Amino acid sequence: MSRLKLERVLQYPNHIIHVFDLDMSTATSAQTIDFDALKEVVQEKTGRSVVSINLLGKDEVCRSYHVALSGGPDIVARVATSSALAPLLKSEAATMIYVRNHTSVPVVPVIAYGFETGNALGPYILIEKINGTSLEALFPTLTSFQQHEIVAQIVKYMLEIFSLRFDKLGSLYQQEDGEITLGPVARPIFYLDGRAHLDLDRGPFNTAKAYYLACAQRELDSSRVMFSQDTSADYQRSVEGRWSGPQV
Repeated sequence: MSRLKLERVLQYPNHIIHVFDLDMSTATSAQTIDFDALKEVVQEKTGRSVVSINLLGKDEVCRSYHVALSGGPDIVARVATSSALAPLLKSEAATMIYVRNHTSVPVVPVIAYGFETGNALGPYILIEKINGTSLEALFPTLTSFQQHEIVAQIVKYMLEIFSLRFDKLGSLYQQEDGEITLGPVARPIFYLDGRAHLDLDRGPFNTAKAYYLACAQRELDSSRVMFSQDTSADYQRSVEGRWSGPQV
């Protein structure tokens, strides 16, 4: 399953090394977005002309496109597959901005984003495209000392991220005033397969127990919708009567 994870890079002699990059194995020619709308948004937000747009890959949440600009640098456009998944992209953008501002992890800049529903493009994020060699391809060619240096740098970044503590379990969102705060959990499992339209408890949660109970309730609610939507009202009431939900 393809995921465009938080793109982070390490500076190493004569190389820019991508620690996480896009898994290209699921790249496809199937393209269903409004390319005129994407071109218009990119040109408006960057002030430069679009030379070309190419699909990099896709997953259940969004499609990612390499957008070449006149005069560079190129960018990556992340476009949600459904407006119902906007919270996932909102949190992704806020997390990248927060980590970039609160650690030394060289996160790529977020150039622009838009999460309004009903527009021609849909929810999107524009980030700067980093050129370089993937760590997966480069790592086997390095000496043991070079590999150790890279792993040590990754560990340093991971410790920095781990040191960012919050008083609840949830995901980050940027408010209209620019402040980044903790909000509902933005994980695909809470939104995919029709769950985005269910009235689920997505937090934020005060305890791990509350989070796991919400996960259990999420699956129960999803199962009810999936297996009882074509059944009689009596059967649905019977199912509801046998389960009153987990208690915190």
